[in-house]
Amino acid sequence: MFVVLRPTGRRLCLRFTSRLLCSGHYKPPPSVRRIGELNEEVRGLHLSGNYAAALTASQEAYELARGEFGTTHPAFASAANNLALFHKELGNVDQATQLYQEALTAYKGSVGNKHKSTAATAYNLAVLLRSQGLCAEAEPLDRAALEARVAVLGDDHPDTLSSLSSLGATLFLRGELAEAEPLLRRALEARERLLGTSHPRVFSTARNLAACLQALERHEEATSLLRYYPDPLLSGSL
Repeated sequence: MFVVLRPTGRRLCLRFTSRLLCSGHYKPPPSVRRIGELNEEVRGLHLSGNYAAALTASQEAYELARGEFGTTHPAFASAANNLALFHKELGNVDQATQLYQEALTAYKGSVGNKHKSTAATAYNLAVLLRSQGLCAEAEPLDRAALEARVAVLGDDHPDTLSSLSSLGATLFLRGELAEAEPLLRRALEARERLLGTSHPRVFSTARNLAACLQALERHEEATSLLRYYPDPLLSGSL
């Protein structure tokens, strides 16, 4: 069974609006101040798991950002990304997909392809598309996110490893086993080095690699791998 991790990119994107509000050279109009208030509200609702209320507040922030900044500004991209997150959490896949696409277009046009926010949104969209079985559409997004994260964050950053694992998962599901295996192995080795053998993400990556090895008919290697990495739910590590 192939296990694809829930995306790690579930953090809210608030930095661009916060930067505007904190600038000593900028006196924000009421709409921008309201966006800042909504962002703080959304942050609390997100942490408490109240996604329905967070969706309502995020929708208002999205509409205000679109009206104040237009659809090519990074503050709009942040608002679209956040709204997409809550649509995804509530199962509104079509809305989430469209919003992630809007956010990605805005980030590319405003901060460029190699910005960490662009990479995070590409990753989020890739994970969402893969969950719908749209692996051909997810693959170029996974590759772009990984390339940007390596350039901006480095090889061993947790977000880079998430993209490495995500690309490996997408390639596995597309049947590109020879390319998927080394990516999943690199992700496993790096995560084990950073997190230890009993961390849930290490176990999930090991299961993904084992599934790939099984598909390559390397059954003994797959079995040995699963014996070495314990299930944290069974071992009491959680």
